[in-house]
Amino acid sequence: GLFFTPTPGGSGIVESNQATGGILGVGLYGQGWVRYNLVRNVFGFGGGYGQGAVTNMNNTYAFCTGGLQQGTGAVAINNILAFNQFGISNEGGSGADYNLYFGNTENYRNLAPGPHDTYGDPSFIDTNAWNFALQSNSAAIDKGTNLDGLAAGNGRDQGYLESAWVIVTPVVATNLDLAVGYAGVQLAL
Repeated sequence: GLFFTPTPGGSGIVESNQATGGILGVGLYGQGWVRYNLVRNVFGFGGGYGQGAVTNMNNTYAFCTGGLQQGTGAVAINNILAFNQFGISNEGGSGADYNLYFGNTENYRNLAPGPHDTYGDPSFIDTNAWNFALQSNSAAIDKGTNLDGLAAGNGRDQGYLESAWVIVTPVVATNLDLAVGYAGVQLAL
């Protein structure tokens, strides 16, 4: 895994990594951002964050013993926590919201659910082939908050990878008038 400690008074960014195996997937002790990481099959915590203002955003933690452990000042936003023993363990963090939980033995430890958290199948493309991109029916599509301005659809997706899928609300036309003329069929709404 990758664990980063910035110099005193500095901040760090742990971004766009894939971690598997070991005791810790990704971590930051201090302040900064942990974002866009895929962490899978870790025997300890998928993510661990020590003392400091750490924003843990748009990561996927799957098939880990513990999904995410937050220290004092940490916040978790837009993450997918799936198939872990537990989703988030809070050890003094500021909270969590807009996260998706699925298939965990326990979703929250020492933490109340966020008002915008979602629960449903992230519908990964193929976990057997380690493809954690989202299928079009994923419960994570457009359910996050757009803190980074990278939303491709009607909202930011949860998890490490913004999908190209867009949720479209169908429009149903009613009271159609059907007229047949020389040019063929004409519809008037």
